Amino acid sequence: EHTCFLKADNTAWCAGYNFYGQLGVNDRTNKNTPTKVKILDDGQQPTDLTNVTQIAARGFHTCFLLKNGKAMCAGNNPYGQLGNGFLQRNVITPTKVKILDDNNQLTDLTNIKEIVAGGYHTCFLLNDGTAMCTGYNGDGQLGLDDRTNRKTPTAVKIKDDDKQPTDLTNIKEIVAGHFHTCFLLKNGTAMCTGDN
Repeated sequence: EHTCFLKADNTAWCAGYNFYGQLGVNDRTNKNTPTKVKILDDGQQPTDLTNVTQIAARGFHTCFLLKNGKAMCAGNNPYGQLGNGFLQRNVITPTKVKILDDNNQLTDLTNIKEIVAGGYHTCFLLNDGTAMCTGYNGDGQLGLDDRTNRKTPTAVKIKDDDKQPTDLTNIKEIVAGHFHTCFLLKNGTAMCTGDN
């Protein structure tokens, strides 16, 4: 119910339904025409989001990949699909995607190659061929060997020969449906998880 556009100057513009703030334009008003996406600067003042290289929009959230390999997301976040470490609704300006570091502290997710948005989850393909997913996992769509929702991106797993979970590697592409996710591997095979 919303659409976003990436302009040649690497700014993002969105239009349509905006009840949850999924347009990322610093309000919750529906937009009939494309409106420039805003972030909050250090002084908490709205400023244009720049250096965008990709947009992933689905359901009631939108994510923006930046030139520096980091990401920001806006919109509905009751399951953690924005990956910012919090559960909240109506995030009206994009917030940074975070992971938990070795000290259990939130830090920016980096080295992102591509973002894929599902119905209530988001996955990130990293430059090293691994993937991390966040959000709703009631059908196992995050590929984490459980059905627990996540509010920060977590490494996608596969069972090894001993039936132990290990990181899925050599991923070429990710696609996400409303309650499932598929991973195309570099060897041409595919693996899927979630609602069947």
